[in-house]
Amino acid sequence: MSPLGTQQLLEARSAEEAREMVQAAAEAGTALRIRGHASRAWLHPIDARPDCSELRLGGLRGMRWIDAGDRTCRVQAGTSLAELDEALAEAELMLPFWDGSAGSVAGAFLGGGPSLFGAAWGMPRDQVLGARWILPDAREVRSGTRVVKSVAGYD
Repeated sequence: MSPLGTQQLLEARSAEEAREMVQAAAEAGTALRIRGHASRAWLHPIDARPDCSELRLGGLRGMRWIDAGDRTCRVQAGTSLAELDEALAEAELMLPFWDGSAGSVAGAFLGGGPSLFGAAWGMPRDQVLGARWILPDAREVRSGTRVVKSVAGYD
């Protein structure tokens, strides 16, 4: 990790690597900005904090699985919305929102941007059943589960 007062561009290729980089920044007292595809870079210009390094998650890409019957999938944070939409289309599914950006899944769900389908299905983050998060002190937190409620009860 770089000393305080300098910027460094870091790229994680796995969730474990990202956690290690966050932990190193926390131990060094270095500010760290997390980015996916930087499609919302205008929200937080890197020049605003000269002591802030940047961790890009664009390397955390890909689908883990798609369950068309439950209409669920597991995807990595850096997967682009276009990649996800294409994979879902092959399973005859669609994204329940349209973000309009070239951003990542994480950016769409965490960014809180409006969706054209919002009136019907809510915000993009309302579609998340479960997630694995890395906190600023590098602790890992898991939330939710894959369980889906059907008319007969919980599957």
